[in-house]
Amino acid sequence: MVLGVILALVLSQSARPQTPAPMTITGRVTSGTPARPIANAVVGAGATSTLTDADGRFTLDVAPPVPPAATVRIVVTCPGFLDAV
Repeated sequence: MVLGVILALVLSQSARPQTPAPMTITGRVTSGTPARPIANAVVGAGATSTLTDADGRFTLDVAPPVPPAATVRIVVTCPGFLDAV
C-alpha cells in the first residue's frame, strides 16, 4: 500500500532577516479509497521528524530551505506501507 500525504505549508516571517524563521508544515497521512487515517506514521524533513496522531495529522517545524526558492523534501514511513516522498 502507498501512503497519501496532504500538506499545508505555513511560512512565518521574522523581524530579523539574518535569522530565517522556521516553517511549519501541517498535513494528514491517509491510505486507500476512501482515505483512512494512518496513526503513528513517521513524517520527517531533514533532521526533524514527528509521529502522526490517531487521525493521521501532524505538525512539523523545519528550518527554511536555502536558497529560499529551494524545496523541502518530506518523507513518510510506516510499517506495512511503501514510503511516500
